[in-house]
Amino acid sequence: MSERYLKIYSLPNNLYSETAPVIIKAGALLQDLEKNRLLVQLKFKNISKKTITSLTVEIRSLSKEGKIGERSIDFTYDAFSAEYDSEFGSKTPIFIKSKTLTAVSVSVKSVSFSDGSVWETTADAWEPIKPRRKIEKLLSHPYQVKAFKARFGKNAVFVPEKFKGARICTCGKINMEGSEFCSRCGIEFASLSGLSKDELYVEGEYLTAYALFESKNAHDISKAKSLFLHLGEYKDSADKLLLCDEKLKAIAAKKKKRKKKVFLALAAAFILFIGAVG
Repeated sequence: MSERYLKIYSLPNNLYSETAPVIIKAGALLQDLEKNRLLVQLKFKNISKKTITSLTVEIRSLSKEGKIGERSIDFTYDAFSAEYDSEFGSKTPIFIKSKTLTAVSVSVKSVSFSDGSVWETTADAWEPIKPRRKIEKLLSHPYQVKAFKARFGKNAVFVPEKFKGARICTCGKINMEGSEFCSRCGIEFASLSGLSKDELYVEGEYLTAYALFESKNAHDISKAKSLFLHLGEYKDSADKLLLCDEKLKAIAAKKKKRKKKVFLALAAAFILFIGAVG
C-alpha cells in the first residue's frame, strides 16, 4: 500500500474456523486518504483440495472491548479460480460506507467450488491458529530430536498439533480437517500420534552411536562403544560392541606400525649422520 492508505486496524493472522476450507491469512481496515473512505482488504488461503470459485465474507464492527456489532456487511468474491494452496483476495478492496469504524471482525459465510459443491459456515468462531512450536519444545533431549527427524525427515521441525480439527503437520503445513496425509511432505498423520519419548530416546542414542562407530577416530569409536554397551540388546548393539573392539585394535596396531616406521627412519638417519661426521 502507498501513503495514500492509512492502516487503522489489523486482523490477527491465520484465522480459522472448524471444517473451513480456507484460512484468513491476513486482513486490515484501511482509510483511503485521497477519497476519505474506509475499506477492508483480506487475504485468504485455500487449504481444500478443491478449486474455489466464489467466497462470501461477513464483516462486523468490533468495539475496543472486543464486542462484535449486530449489523453486518456481506461481500462476495467471485469470477476467480483459486486452486489448492493458492492465496487470493488481497487485490479486491471491500468499501465500507461507515466512516467511524475503528476495528472489524471478519468471518467466511460460504465457499463455492468448481465442482458445484458449497461449504457453509457452522457459525463457529474464527480464531487465530496458535503459533507453531519447535519440536524441541516437546522433545527435550537431542537423542529424541535426532530420532524424530530420522523418522520423519529433515523438515520435521514443529510439534504436530490439531486446531479446530485442522491438522498442523510437523513440517508446518496446515491441512484441512479429515486429511490422512500431509499435503506438503506426505507424512501419514496416524504415524505422528502415540509417539513414545522413551523409544525416541533409545533410537536417537543408537543413531548417535552408529554415527560415531562409522568414524575412523579412536576417540569417537570409544564413545560409540560406551553407547552400545549402554544400549545392551537393542537392535544389533551387542554385535556393534564387538566390532568397536576390533576397530580399536586395528587403529592401535596401525598407530604402532606407524610409530615403528618413524623410529626406523630416524635410526637410519642417525646412523647416516654418525657415518658422515666419523
